[in-house]
Amino acid sequence: MYISRNTLKISDLRHHMNDVLDEIDTSDSPIIVFSRSQPKLVVMSIETFEKRQKTTSVPKDDYPFGADFFINPPEEFIIKKGGLDAVKLIRELRD
Repeated sequence: MYISRNTLKISDLRHHMNDVLDEIDTSDSPIIVFSRSQPKLVVMSIETFEKRQKTTSVPKDDYPFGADFFINPPEEFIIKKGGLDAVKLIRELRD
């Protein structure tokens, strides 16, 4: 409905987020989102991402940005400001 030839306008994404996400879930390819006629980002379902990650020639250790990266980021990617480590505090509260 909103996705045409694997492209999408940012305004459609903003105004129809749930419908667009449903379409992305059924799509087996990445969707390019355009803003002011310029490509700005690529959106794909997690299943498509994981399939592509398995078939990529880049070793997994060199490409740590899967779903697990955002749940448990490596220490070198954690930004610490003002002496507080928010991610560490959240992890401690989870346990």
